[in-house]
Amino acid sequence: IIFIEVRGKESEDIKGYETVNLEKQKRIIETAKFYLESKNLYGKKDVRFDVISINLKNEEIELEHFENAFMEE
Repeated sequence: IIFIEVRGKESEDIKGYETVNLEKQKRIIETAKFYLESKNLYGKKDVRFDVISINLKNEEIELEHFENAFMEE
C-alpha cells in the first residue's frame, strides 16, 4: 500500500517536498497506522510513503516523485 503526500509551492526558494518535515512525516505515519488498523491490515501489507512535489516556477510546472521518501521508525 502506498501513501502519497502531495505538496505544492509557488516559491523558487523552497520546493514542495521540503515542506514535509519530521513532524508532518510522523502525522502521516500515524494516520496510515490508524487506517491500516481500521481495515485490519496493519502488519499484513507492505507500506511505502511517497512524496509528490508540484513546483511552479516562472509559470512552468515541475513535478517530482520521491518513492520511499520516508519510513516508519
